[in-house]
Amino acid sequence: MAYEIHISRLGADGRSVPIAPSEWGSAVERTPNVRLAGGAPEIANPKTGEVVRTGNTGGDAEVLLSGSGQWRRVFRWSQRGTISFRAPDDFNRPDCEIRRVAAQLARTLGARLVGDEGETYG
Repeated sequence: MAYEIHISRLGADGRSVPIAPSEWGSAVERTPNVRLAGGAPEIANPKTGEVVRTGNTGGDAEVLLSGSGQWRRVFRWSQRGTISFRAPDDFNRPDCEIRRVAAQLARTLGARLVGDEGETYG
């Protein structure tokens, strides 16, 4: 399983404060080159060719990648009120496009980026 980063928000008491779907949708709308994704994502098994569809809670979001000009499904909103995404290989580089977009979304939501092991990213 790939390492994931989560956009999550903490209240003054240190407890997790869920991000409502309407808040997430509004943040996505206000962020350039990000949009909500329609439909369920499809993944092809490279060995068998079988196509598997995974669910979309209505909060999946895509990023328009500057290098390719292609939309890529990146973010998944969960009913727990957090948004998750797989950390790309270049996540620790200062010029990582996905990290920059994720940080912008987190700021808009008054949230932060947190790794699977609890570390935070600026």
